[in-house]
Amino acid sequence: RESKLFCERKCTARRVVGSVLGVIGVAVVFLLLLGLILAYFLVPTNPYRFVDDDAWSYGIVCDLGSNGSRVRIYQWSKELGIPVQRSPLGKYYFWEHSEEPGVSSYGTDVNGAAKSVEGLLKYAQKKLLSLNANVEDTAIFLYATGGMRLLNSQRQILLLDAIRLKVHEYPFRFEDAWVAVISTKQESIFDWISEQQTLLLKNEYGEDMHHFQDVTDGSMNTWSYQEGDTIGIIDVGGASVEIAYEANELDRVSLSTGSPPAPNGSGFTGNLNGTDISSILVA
Repeated sequence: RESKLFCERKCTARRVVGSVLGVIGVAVVFLLLLGLILAYFLVPTNPYRFVDDDAWSYGIVCDLGSNGSRVRIYQWSKELGIPVQRSPLGKYYFWEHSEEPGVSSYGTDVNGAAKSVEGLLKYAQKKLLSLNANVEDTAIFLYATGGMRLLNSQRQILLLDAIRLKVHEYPFRFEDAWVAVISTKQESIFDWISEQQTLLLKNEYGEDMHHFQDVTDGSMNTWSYQEGDTIGIIDVGGASVEIAYEANELDRVSLSTGSPPAPNGSGFTGNLNGTDISSILVA
């Protein structure tokens, strides 16, 4: 009798365990299905997943800043009307690689300066090959900013020539003029154009890719884009600060002389607490 009772209890326990496992299994399957459904409706679809590799064009920009150097890869399709965006497209992350210190810190060590950009070049080449891109048809630009502007012209020439020789060791499409020290005005223009491009992408693809906020009366609010809006930018770098914005009629005078701006909409170049300032009034 005890043996029979034990068997009955054992069978009952098995049935209970089996029932619990069955419920857990059903719950797991349900949650997986629910997750897939939510992912389908909530996760943005990559709008470029059906674009052929041959339809893309690529470009590389290296920012040779005062504290470090960074490389970014861009892609677009003129044929399909897809604007310039950072690679890889349709992802939540972008490719970027940095090296420290900045090239200007090498002084007369031209070999060290050239070697400092080698990591950027290798990174860009590797990522392009992963996209089946034509590396030999991909242009690369290396622009030095505030740190290099503080050096004398002779030292700039030595460092830039060493970097040019290093770039020529790689298969990118490259011309010597594409390594340069850009002015504060040029840097401001690049800042402004890049922000307007980002705004264009935000307007086209929604909040899935870019998010903007504005400050009103000291509070942070989500910014609602209106057609024709532009974004102002303050670029606080290691050795310089650039300001770029679209000016209204009252602003369209030179902040340094009080005179009307040049026809191209440029503003002023000045100095604030020892920091180089360039303001571009984009009219």
